[in-house]
Amino acid sequence: MVNTASRWSPADYAKNAAFVPALGDAVLQMLAPRPGELILDVGCGDGALTQRIAAAGAKVIGLDSSPEMIEAARARGIDAFVADAEDMDLERFGQFDAAGSWSGIR
Repeated sequence: MVNTASRWSPADYAKNAAFVPALGDAVLQMLAPRPGELILDVGCGDGALTQRIAAAGAKVIGLDSSPEMIEAARARGIDAFVADAEDMDLERFGQFDAAGSWSGIR
């Protein structure tokens, strides 16, 4: 279930947590996204790293519990939704080639 009490500020996130997507090079190397793949990014935040995955040619679906962060991800052109991955209607999207949550990279 999505935590509707969770509120995130995309501006504050970019200011204070920009290191998270910046550390994404290792994730991108391991993931090795290819054109035509369908990838699920759980906890996509503002979509900064999600955008980099999409730039490799993969189709990426982003999920996050924060409407504000989803709005920021959509502003980057990400197909993003306020949703909980546990309750996700998989039939809606089809089979994913990869799925993960890269928001906690350290």
